[in-house]
Amino acid sequence: MPAPYTIFDCAEQLGELEHRFLFDPQKEIIVIPWLGRSGIHHISFQVEETGQHRTLACVVHGIDASEHLSPATAEAVLALNHSWLLGALGRSPDDGLICYRSALPIDGGTPTLDMLRRVVCTAGACIDEATAVLRAMRYGGVAFEEALSLARESDDQEVQALPTAEAPEEDEGPSDIAL
Repeated sequence: MPAPYTIFDCAEQLGELEHRFLFDPQKEIIVIPWLGRSGIHHISFQVEETGQHRTLACVVHGIDASEHLSPATAEAVLALNHSWLLGALGRSPDDGLICYRSALPIDGGTPTLDMLRRVVCTAGACIDEATAVLRAMRYGGVAFEEALSLARESDDQEVQALPTAEAPEEDEGPSDIAL
């Protein structure tokens, strides 16, 4: 029986994909900076064990809703969740931030490189879309349908930034991300 998939295996695979990432082996967490249209998002990975199941959990924090979780925002979160096939938005009980979360089952062995790439790219695209929509609603006074249309219209006109793209200069030094 092969050894169980670990966060160290995930780091090795991300290296094969040539993704830029930060890895804290003591905390067993990987953080990938994702440069999207709505800013830089930090996609984190950890191996989680719940009962008899193991998953590679993917979480992206970052949409501040602590002061303004209106009914329209809550409805927007539900509508975005319904439109996505993988992952969902939720509100963190710890800090009030709206985060994106998905998981890849790893009970059966090692995920393929393509599976890992899809999880990373889907997380980045979803949090980027959610951030653009919720900011347009909160700061621009735009209704959800219009905000979503604008966000998706820009998706059609531009290519999604990939994690393998050159990161801004400030990412070259030590990170301010608390791992």
